[in-house]
Amino acid sequence: MPRVPLSWTPVAAEHQHGVFTTNQAVESGLTRQQVSYRLRTRAWARVAGDGLVASGTPPTPLVMAWSAHLTWPAAVVCGPSAAAVYGAPEMPDDVAHVWDARRHRGRWRIAQHAFDLDRTQIVTAHGLRITKPRRSYLDTLRMLPHDSGRDLFAWLVTRRRLTRDDVVQELERPSPRAWGNKRLLALLEATADGVLSAGERLLVDLLRRAGITGWEANAPIRDAVGTAGWADVLFARERLVIEVDGRRAHGPDRFQADRTRQNRLVAAGYTVLRFTWEDLTSREAMVVHQVAAMLTRLGRV
Repeated sequence: MPRVPLSWTPVAAEHQHGVFTTNQAVESGLTRQQVSYRLRTRAWARVAGDGLVASGTPPTPLVMAWSAHLTWPAAVVCGPSAAAVYGAPEMPDDVAHVWDARRHRGRWRIAQHAFDLDRTQIVTAHGLRITKPRRSYLDTLRMLPHDSGRDLFAWLVTRRRLTRDDVVQELERPSPRAWGNKRLLALLEATADGVLSAGERLLVDLLRRAGITGWEANAPIRDAVGTAGWADVLFARERLVIEVDGRRAHGPDRFQADRTRQNRLVAAGYTVLRFTWEDLTSREAMVVHQVAAMLTRLGRV
């Protein structure tokens, strides 16, 4: 295959979200030396396992999942990787999580899991074998450290992806999974009062210490269109919404969704205050002052 442009990729990549393997490139006519040259000159890049992409291709959840699938075709995308494919916030571990009944040797940026998996919980989506959404969310909560799990749980509950009852039912199954159950129990205990994320906990504890009352945590807000969103903290009488930005930076989709929701709240007549994790941990007096001042401005005596 003489004089192949460096930008060339195998046709198979078009149906695999831009991902392909060395073998697919060779089957399409390239030599292994040409493949090595493209990797060496960074025209192509490795994603995970056997997965390759054209340079500049972002490692989206589907790109990572396809890389794992092309490495181990019988594997099932699961946990954080499956949750991210379904639209949940991506975890910062930069690996593809898969379940496979067969034990494989470790591969770069692929995490293999071998927990019990009911085959009825596996579906095909985007050309991949993947666990169903509810199964994916619960397994992800089992894997994450407590604070990260709380942040994800808050995201899932406020978007109606998962409920507390789902977690309770999971723990009450006749043959519950032992692994990760302690984390699920800890999540239920930590959110029993309706405060979901770690950031929200800091905020409501701060309000309580300051003696500021009249608020509700994780309250739904509706406008003429429907549910505009869920307020981390809502002062209903004053129509004041307080939002807490998470500790981790989120991608452009999350940024856009937050701004769209905030615009709907403002258009519906709500005032919105936003505080960061740094505000709540290092500028507590400022947070209290701004909340109190805004409540006074909005008519609280």
